[in-house]
Amino acid sequence: MHYDKIQWKKNVIAIRDKDYQVKPTSNNIFYYDWCCLEMMLIYNDEVFESIVAEYYNGSLSANVLRETILEQLQFLSLIRKDNEQNDKRLKLRDLPLPKAFNENTQKLDENIIIVEIKTRNPQYVHNENSEVLSLEELLDITQGHDFTKLLATICNSVQKKELKTRK
Repeated sequence: MHYDKIQWKKNVIAIRDKDYQVKPTSNNIFYYDWCCLEMMLIYNDEVFESIVAEYYNGSLSANVLRETILEQLQFLSLIRKDNEQNDKRLKLRDLPLPKAFNENTQKLDENIIIVEIKTRNPQYVHNENSEVLSLEELLDITQGHDFTKLLATICNSVQKKELKTRK
């Protein structure tokens, strides 16, 4: 579709992921409140609690689980944001989050992800960022695909532990 041909119509709108844009590029485009549609749904307590009730058998509450995942993804979210805003063109697609998840500690091993990024992008230099971000800031920079992939990995890990203890 050629958007430039329909922009003159005032009643034409688009709804899209905000990703890392600071301000709209057009008055005819509406952005989701957070980074993307997935993060809007994850932010909604009723929706997220429903997902957690269906798929997660662990001991964390839905709110704590959501915050834990967001905090574990912060380093990657900041890398993605920097990549996008500074046009670094890093190859970050399909990073192996499940492979980097330690089932014993229930934590994402940042080093495995950083090594993978450096393997794909030899020019990449990782800068540690110890900045503490608020829940709103994390929702604004976290990609929904990363969040759902890590959530699924955690849910599967908890199920594996349950199966082992039942034997």
